[in-house]
Amino acid sequence: MESAEGGLRINKFLARCGAGSRRQVERLVLDGRVTADGETVRDLSFRVEPGATVRLDGRRLELPARARVVLFHKPVRVLCSAKDPHGRRTIYDVLPPELSAFRYVGRLDWETRGLLLLTDDGDLARALTLPENRVPRLYRVRADREILEEEARRIADGMLLPAEPGYRAHATKTRPCEIAINGDEAELVLSEGKNREIRRMFAALGMEVLDLERLSYGPIRLGDLPEGEWRFASEEEIGALRGGLSRG
Repeated sequence: MESAEGGLRINKFLARCGAGSRRQVERLVLDGRVTADGETVRDLSFRVEPGATVRLDGRRLELPARARVVLFHKPVRVLCSAKDPHGRRTIYDVLPPELSAFRYVGRLDWETRGLLLLTDDGDLARALTLPENRVPRLYRVRADREILEEEARRIADGMLLPAEPGYRAHATKTRPCEIAINGDEAELVLSEGKNREIRRMFAALGMEVLDLERLSYGPIRLGDLPEGEWRFASEEEIGALRGGLSRG
């Protein structure tokens, strides 16, 4: 609920417009990149009154009628990034231009395929990735050999992963997770999004991941959405996403 002062605080307004999380948009305000009715806004307590014209770098922002969420079946060899200095294809090269302002929720690495959520609600995107909210993600993995019961137990109990040059300067500990194995395949439910976590766990056990696919994010499932295709989430799906956060 907003206070009786009326209007939305500028950082919340910007976040709802998809300009970033509330922390990210605070920097936009402090850097003088935001105007309201032609005046530069630098005060984070500033409130946007109904009917005000707000611009970011000259581009007018308008609150969406409601939060929108996109389900995208990300192919392999597509980067979760707005652009790539090496010229690799990004998700925004695959998605239509009208989704260019949508923020992706968590990353899938270059070689990982499956469900990627995007939203125009910066607050929702942040909430879905906060570690303390423990939003479950279901993955299917195929390794280069059979996965042993003892190895599955080590993954389930949480593992200490060594530092990885170019990614992590220090060793990290994974949270306990759920895992079911079948030969060289496994399904894992993780509640955090450490960088390349599944690949690093399997590498620490002497295995290479040959295929990695995300099947669900919270209550949202990939289903039969074809690779490279996308669709808007239903109101029921968005409600389930928010409901999961409120129970977290």
